[in-house]
Amino acid sequence: MSETFSILIDSRSRFETGQPGGAWLSMPTTTEQLHAAMKSVGITAENPQDFFINGFSNTEQYPFDVPLSVIQESTIDELNYLGKLLEMQGDEDRNKFTAAVTLGEHAGSVKDLINLAQNLDCYWIYPTVRTEADYGYFLIDELDELELPEEAKKYFKYEEYGRDAVLKDRGQFTDQGYIYNNGNTFSQWYNGRENDIPKEYKVMSFPEPEHPTPDKLEKDEAAPEQEEPQPGTQQEPPPQPRPVNPIILTADKPAEKIKEITDRLEQGITDLFDSERYKEYLQVMSKFHNYSFNNTLLIAMQKPDASLIAGFNAWKNNFGRNVMRGEKGIRILAPSPYKIRQEVEKKDPQTGKTVTDSNGKPVMETKEIQIPAYKVVAVFDVSQTEGRELPAIGANELTGDVEQYEDFFAALEKTSPVPMGFEKIEGTAHGYYHLEEKRIAIDEGMSELQNLKTAIHEIAHAKLHDIDLNAPQEEQGDRPDRRTREVQAESIAYTVCQHYGLDTSDYSFGYVAGWSSGRELAELKTSLETIRTTAAEIINTIDGHFAELQKAREAQKAQEAEKEPTPDLSAEPTVTILYSESPQLREGDTFPLSRANALIEAIDEANLASPGYDKTEFRINYVMNGIPDHYEGRQDLGDGEGALIDHIEKYHTYYANNPDWDNYLLQHEGKEALEADKEHRAMLLNEFIPYLKLHCNLSEMERIAGEALQNGDNLTPTETAYHTAMQAYVAECRGLVNQGEYSLPPVPQLKDFDVELAAYKEHVKEEIAQEAAAAGMTVEEYAANGYEPYAAPEPEAVQGEPAAPEFIYKMEANPRSENINDRFFLQAYEKEEIGKAIPRDVLFVGTPEKCRELLGKLEAGELTQEQVKEIFAQAQEAQTAEPQEPKSPISEKTDTPEQAGQTADKPLTDLQKKAVEIAKRYEALPLQDKIGIVAQAFGGTEGKIETSPCTGKWRGTSDISIKFDNGASLFIGNHRTPQAKTAKVQTEYVNAALVRYNPEIIAATKEAAITALRTRETKDNEIAAQKGLKPYTLLNVEFNDGTDEKSGGHMGWYYVTLAVDDKICSHIETGLNYAISDGKVSENPTREDYFTAGALKETDVDYVFNNVGFSSTSDLYSLPISEEVRERAEKTLAERNGAQTEKAPDPQSHTAEQPETSVTYYQINENAARRAKEAISFSDYKPGSATAEYRHYVDEAAELAARQKKRVDPSFHERIDGLLDAYARKLAANMNKGYEITARVPSVMIAGGSNFPVRKKEKQNAAADKNMQEFTEIQGLLDKIRSTGMGGISADDPNAVSKLESKLAKLEALQETMKAVNAYYRKHKTLDGCPHLSPEQIEKMKASMSGSWRGNPKPFESYELSNNNAEIHRLKDRITALTRRKELGYVGWEFDGGRVEANTADNRLQIFFDEKPDKEIREELKGNGFRYAPSAEAWQRQLNDNAIYAADRIKCIQPLTGESPTELQKRARQEAAAQKEAAPEQPQEETQGAEPEKAATPEIFYKVRQNPYSDSPENSYILQEYVAQDNGMAKLGDILYKGTPEKCRELLGKLETGELTQGDVKELYAKAQEAQPAAEPGQETPKPTATEKEPDKDTFSIYQLKDGDGMRDYHFEPYDRLQAAGLSVEAANYNLIYTAELTPGTSLEDIYTRFNIDHPKDFRGHSLSVSDIVVLHQNGEDTAHYVDSFGYKEVPEFLQEQTPQLTPDSRMTGEQIRTPRGSFSVTDMTAEQMREAGYGLHHTSEDGKYLIMGNGTQAFAIAAEQPEKVNPLKHVEDTIEQNDNNFDGIINNTPTPTADELEAKARSGEQISLAEYATALKAEKEQGKKAEPGKKPEKKPSIRAQLRADKERAAQKKQARSKSQDLERS
Repeated sequence: MSETFSILIDSRSRFETGQPGGAWLSMPTTTEQLHAAMKSVGITAENPQDFFINGFSNTEQYPFDVPLSVIQESTIDELNYLGKLLEMQGDEDRNKFTAAVTLGEHAGSVKDLINLAQNLDCYWIYPTVRTEADYGYFLIDELDELELPEEAKKYFKYEEYGRDAVLKDRGQFTDQGYIYNNGNTFSQWYNGRENDIPKEYKVMSFPEPEHPTPDKLEKDEAAPEQEEPQPGTQQEPPPQPRPVNPIILTADKPAEKIKEITDRLEQGITDLFDSERYKEYLQVMSKFHNYSFNNTLLIAMQKPDASLIAGFNAWKNNFGRNVMRGEKGIRILAPSPYKIRQEVEKKDPQTGKTVTDSNGKPVMETKEIQIPAYKVVAVFDVSQTEGRELPAIGANELTGDVEQYEDFFAALEKTSPVPMGFEKIEGTAHGYYHLEEKRIAIDEGMSELQNLKTAIHEIAHAKLHDIDLNAPQEEQGDRPDRRTREVQAESIAYTVCQHYGLDTSDYSFGYVAGWSSGRELAELKTSLETIRTTAAEIINTIDGHFAELQKAREAQKAQEAEKEPTPDLSAEPTVTILYSESPQLREGDTFPLSRANALIEAIDEANLASPGYDKTEFRINYVMNGIPDHYEGRQDLGDGEGALIDHIEKYHTYYANNPDWDNYLLQHEGKEALEADKEHRAMLLNEFIPYLKLHCNLSEMERIAGEALQNGDNLTPTETAYHTAMQAYVAECRGLVNQGEYSLPPVPQLKDFDVELAAYKEHVKEEIAQEAAAAGMTVEEYAANGYEPYAAPEPEAVQGEPAAPEFIYKMEANPRSENINDRFFLQAYEKEEIGKAIPRDVLFVGTPEKCRELLGKLEAGELTQEQVKEIFAQAQEAQTAEPQEPKSPISEKTDTPEQAGQTADKPLTDLQKKAVEIAKRYEALPLQDKIGIVAQAFGGTEGKIETSPCTGKWRGTSDISIKFDNGASLFIGNHRTPQAKTAKVQTEYVNAALVRYNPEIIAATKEAAITALRTRETKDNEIAAQKGLKPYTLLNVEFNDGTDEKSGGHMGWYYVTLAVDDKICSHIETGLNYAISDGKVSENPTREDYFTAGALKETDVDYVFNNVGFSSTSDLYSLPISEEVRERAEKTLAERNGAQTEKAPDPQSHTAEQPETSVTYYQINENAARRAKEAISFSDYKPGSATAEYRHYVDEAAELAARQKKRVDPSFHERIDGLLDAYARKLAANMNKGYEITARVPSVMIAGGSNFPVRKKEKQNAAADKNMQEFTEIQGLLDKIRSTGMGGISADDPNAVSKLESKLAKLEALQETMKAVNAYYRKHKTLDGCPHLSPEQIEKMKASMSGSWRGNPKPFESYELSNNNAEIHRLKDRITALTRRKELGYVGWEFDGGRVEANTADNRLQIFFDEKPDKEIREELKGNGFRYAPSAEAWQRQLNDNAIYAADRIKCIQPLTGESPTELQKRARQEAAAQKEAAPEQPQEETQGAEPEKAATPEIFYKVRQNPYSDSPENSYILQEYVAQDNGMAKLGDILYKGTPEKCRELLGKLETGELTQGDVKELYAKAQEAQPAAEPGQETPKPTATEKEPDKDTFSIYQLKDGDGMRDYHFEPYDRLQAAGLSVEAANYNLIYTAELTPGTSLEDIYTRFNIDHPKDFRGHSLSVSDIVVLHQNGEDTAHYVDSFGYKEVPEFLQEQTPQLTPDSRMTGEQIRTPRGSFSVTDMTAEQMREAGYGLHHTSEDGKYLIMGNGTQAFAIAAEQPEKVNPLKHVEDTIEQNDNNFDGIINNTPTPTADELEAKARSGEQISLAEYATALKAEKEQGKKAEPGKKPEKKPSIRAQLRADKERAAQKKQARSKSQDLERS
């Protein structure tokens, strides 16, 4: 339950005695919560008279406010009822309710509020309307209450119009908006009676008092002394935070609040001197010793266990914590000074004396004086908040036998005003203060804890109670008495000990009550203030001294640490356990880093299965850069953070990327602390973590080598030498790493220790030298020229000889550089037996051409790794050589395309040459200006250079970036750290960046690349066609300026936008980017040019063109597309699509020839624009510039309209064109108006300052502001264009039905998918392999289920299926309604003064007047929902039944025929239906032999209903046919079957599923009749034998309530609430929905689950809910079960035979009448029958012909004088009697029709009277009873014989059915 408001429960006796207290109770509540609140204030069943409500508090979510007296006059049950109603409200209703309470019409009592919460439809609220002017604009512009020309609106007084409307509405402006009563009927749902409150909302009762046992009483009377808990015993859990006992202030004014809280303070002082309460006060003082006495006492009175308090906003803004919902504030006093100006005597600043005038009077001056004042504020304790964990900010607690005892005692000695010492003291005293000798003595032999407590006690005496014994008595001052002195000293000692966490269990203040008795309030307050100030002084002094001592001790430790011996540089870091809750780790344990890392990982993984975790504190001792250091931290083993190093990395990564932590540091410690924290964490993540990981890698190498040597029995000499060398290598590397050297020597290889292999290599080298010498060349020349022979086959390896490692080489992009000179690197990989490749040395860094060249030579064997490394070393030396003075702005360091081309020995491309030429223009600019030019390419204006050190293989270098003013950061290069910060290097990199990143070259690059890429597109799509893949459309080349991602990941890269199936996406890859930027885009790209090719991934399409540019299956190479990029792409796509459909090849015609969106340009006043220009500028006006600007705006709008047309249905295109035209027209008028305004007054620059027309300028500015506001509103038309067609499906849409059917099909498909997925999951217990979901959907759904709070989550929960199913039913109903409305149609009419048209095309009912209607008629039209449409020159509203009903109420437009519009529509539909029935009879010749069309076949449906004329269970129900009519009613058809309800429902199900036809059902009925021959009188009908009787299967049936207002009180109501309302569960109120076989083992719960989650396809009802009935037919017996709120309730009354009761619904005539109070359906029941049905007289129609009778929920009309049965023939009788006086005889002798005759008439289509049918059945029944006992009745022909005769008659002549009695179809 969510809190809606709270009340303060209080005890009257406690309140009257002034005791603070009371308990806040949130509403709605439960009985348990109410009892708990009552008990907390001492209310039980023994003292109910003390209970009362003492406060009321609203919430932020429900901010309504009512007087406390309203709450106090109500009951708890009423308040809980109100709380429940408010809890069920949505956001809109909450706002409306709050505003309605403010309006005050129904807010005088809780009864009114309850009714108000249920009558919110009686109010209209406009949330955006806050003032009278707002309301005026709203009525005119939004509701179109007045039709004003645009020009007239400028002069209209909206505020006055709104004020008049408010007076008329009697509304009110509230914080929630403007609200007023709309005049709807306000229903009294609650009359103030207790029985009217639902039972589940009643919670009021009093708790029973608790009587303690006799044992407890004895312990309380003689409680033993408190004992210290023994070691090892279980300690009590920590106490839970106590709720706030807030001080309730009833005053409104601040001064009165201060007075009220001061009075409570005085009462609090009086109540304070109780032992436990006094202790609580001292505990609060220990935590808030720097607070004032008043506030300390206020905190103690309201929340004694408070530890840290702050205001609501302070918790949120400063600490990242939020006050928990429902918490009450602690009221304290806060300074609120104010300043006043006051006249005072003027003082001489030199002498300080008063300055006087010539008359000797003091000179007065006005000064601002600050007046101290206070206000009451609310604060909250930390226990009332939640959020970010707080740092340790409390005092240092001293635990155990007092940690840091020496430092603390030394701080006490410095704090003491006199010397302290130890001596043996006789007696029980622990110490004393010697007044004469001025010293403190402490007893020897006590514990350290007791020494501190005694010292604090005596220090208090020395500070407060010291006197000079030798001074005269009168000079010694007022010294407190001994008892006061002891109370003060003991209280101070207790407070100080509490502050530092010292044990205070031995303190007792039982004597304070006696000490305070009889003392004045002022004296008590003075003593308490003395205690507070002295305790605060001692605490602050101790803190200062203690901090100094700790600082000195740390300095001493540092000095001692400096004297420690030089650390072992070859040692592995160690981990020491400082504290651990894990049994596997002990305090003081020390492990090597690698061992600790693995051990902690294992413990953490093992603890994952158990609850909680083990806190472990550790210290890592290490040597880094030759300096010993340590790192301390804490890991919670069991929280899944893994190994020790992983934990450290995750911890610092989290805080390094946490903005909340940054904000906290910035606000509390400043910018320097934040930067220091960032730098420290960067060091840990970039240096310390890699350092630790490297040590662990070395340890692993050492472990493998050690294990091999330890088990070295089978080792060869080569392997032994290898592993020994590996151990030496690890020791050497540790020394290097610990000294900060990360360039480690190469790892020893096994082959290096093979003696035979080494000898063989020497032999090969000698042969090569001999061959080279023979060729007259050096060995290097011999190898470079390719004359080196192939390597001779190595000798066969002896058993156990290791094979030489195999290397592969890869060329990769260098992520650390954007310069062409070092854009790529070449790396070696060693292949392992298992197929993996281990990265080894980086051999070369350089241009892509050079890397590819060296890669080819390595793979061909022309070069070795060492030779490539030597080439790289020579290139590096050449780079570090001092360059010559540059002759251009481009650095001589080979970073430019020109130099790169020279290095690669390749010519520059045209684009590279152009880039160099552009860069030369900026040669003379300062560095910052060059950065500004680069910034323009990335959406900025300026920037600054930043450097950051690198780690790993790049250690010793720094990245260089430009940080732009928009937040983006561009990486421009990497250099050795010492030179990276020099101006020379930075200038070189900026020059290099300037070549690539300036707006001119970017534009040129895009233009140069597009042609080659378009050619490539054609070839790519040819390959795609061959492989059966979709083609793509290349759109634009784009430049990533980083404005969307604010990072350097792909900043400065070029990419392309593509379209597949008109879906736009992006594509980015390394090779493509470099090819575009260098101007080397090839039409035939090779695979090596795109070594990390990008991707274009569709749902079912992969582009796997292994020999083209776009050639990867990964989707990692795409960028998010911004709106600007998307708009350009959409524009290009439209152009290219248009170009493909054009026959002419001219590309210039793409944009011009798009007929989709035509634009009308309106005239721009060029003369006004020129005058405006001359009025504000000295420059000349460029002719046509105003028109060009206007057309630019309109063209952009036209592009937007064209894009929107593609997104939406074509039916919206006309509206979009209309909005576009309105935009163009209004924009032209606005711009012309703006030019005219600007030209009115020249600027001061033009006119000069002399005699400048300021007033005219002000008017001009006001007009310009208003014109700009209109311009903004005009731009809003663009938003309307964007939103057109994006909303729901309107009934006005001519394609509404088809759209709804399309939406319905999707929802039905989704429903089937959800059920199939659930079924698959139930069967397989997993989603893996589910054929109904894609792999991505499966993974997403798994993640969703794993995060679910449910115990057994399912792929699709039941509520999802229910909601979707409800939406399906809603759409079906709406489709039916729209289709029905279209078929029925509407007709117009003429009235006196005009006509009414039913415009079906526009879906509007339109009223056309010959002349303008007067004001009263216009008001009446508006009141009935009609609005004037200038475009149609008519008053109109949407065409539906409500519009016709509204027309009924408007007297001036009634039809000339005298009918009402409703009657006119009914007559027109009846005539149309009659014509439709008569139409097929005319062209008989044409239809002979042809099958009738489906449209002519009437809709037939079936119903099972009770047989009102049977008292036998064998035929108690009827299965009957109904024929749907065009007017929405149904015509009675054949009775197909009579029998038991089960049999009828079974046959109904088979009829609806198509298993049986009507003929089949009638045949079954005939057989059943023949099987039961008429029995002799007095003889029982023989029962069928077991062989004849059908097996009685177990079945279940589902019944659901019928629709209609009469069932409103039954729907979804729990059974007990129905009983309380006097309602019963009757079968007559239900429809049979479903029947099926009941399989063994199926329970009611199984049925409920199935029909809520996965109900059968043939089930047509809603999901099983409260108020539904499930009937189980088991073992031949029926039981009915009511679906209740919890489980089922058996309802045998459902199966009882119900006497049919007449209801008005079943006896309606189809007519309707109207009275001033509404429209009512006419029923043919009598007044007596209506009264028996529970209806009473409501009112009488104006003509007196009808009585309107209602039952509170429904009302019907009956004839005031019921006609007699013969009255319909009265006019015939009168006619005949004038000619022949024998009519009465004819009537009296006319035979009464029998039941068979009436049934025959009904079957033939004639209309019969149900009353005559019932009379005939009754007569036949009575005649049967009167028959002679001995006479055998005449046997009636069998049903089969009757059916056969009917078929024969039908074959002879097929009769057309006439219209029969109409029945309402449910």
